[in-house]
Amino acid sequence: MGIASALGFSENEVNFVTACDIPDIEVSFVRRMLVEAEGFDIVIPVDKDGRSEPLFAVYNKSVLGPINEVLRKGGRKISDVFSRCRVKYVELEGDIVNLNTKAEYEEYLEKYGD
Repeated sequence: MGIASALGFSENEVNFVTACDIPDIEVSFVRRMLVEAEGFDIVIPVDKDGRSEPLFAVYNKSVLGPINEVLRKGGRKISDVFSRCRVKYVELEGDIVNLNTKAEYEEYLEKYGD
């Protein structure tokens, strides 16, 4: 629902969406995903183990219809939308760090500082 709200308010057709718990964003990789978005509804990075990161991805406003359809049917996972859209998976360069706990946050601060 958050992605649908953001896309609904956005004035841009193509939008980079990220979770608030991802502290480091490699801008050159985001630019690459934006370039890769031509002809696709969603561009999602995939790590070396095949895991995707849909909350660090590029979404075209064209996904609003499929997202709203999934929401109307009671779906709550963004991955439920993928089969209804043109999705491009892009190999992730490095790792995406998620800080989901206070311990992870404190460890991150020790390693990288404020």
